[in-house]
Amino acid sequence: MMLKREKGVSVTIYTYDKSKVLEMDLATYNEQYPDSPMRVLPSYGMHDRFLFIDDTAYHFGASLKDLGKNTFFFTQEEFTLEEVLKESQKIQDAKINQEGKAF
Repeated sequence: MMLKREKGVSVTIYTYDKSKVLEMDLATYNEQYPDSPMRVLPSYGMHDRFLFIDDTAYHFGASLKDLGKNTFFFTQEEFTLEEVLKESQKIQDAKINQEGKAF
């Protein structure tokens, strides 16, 4: 899917846990496909998976790594990427405020 996009189409992965493996895979991908780079940015408190294509949002409740192994549902949603990221930031801010009060 990532390789079939046209030049100039951006891909951003938002994740809570940016592992060393993901960083290495991302660096390898970006080196191999310099005209179609991907970037990874932080997201907080989001368990479910979302796919945004242009202005259309899709919600995946299950892990994409298991796609096709069992019954799998996804739905088209009415929210925007900006709304999801705003909620993610609220979760992170609340966590920081909670941790700050604990000391």
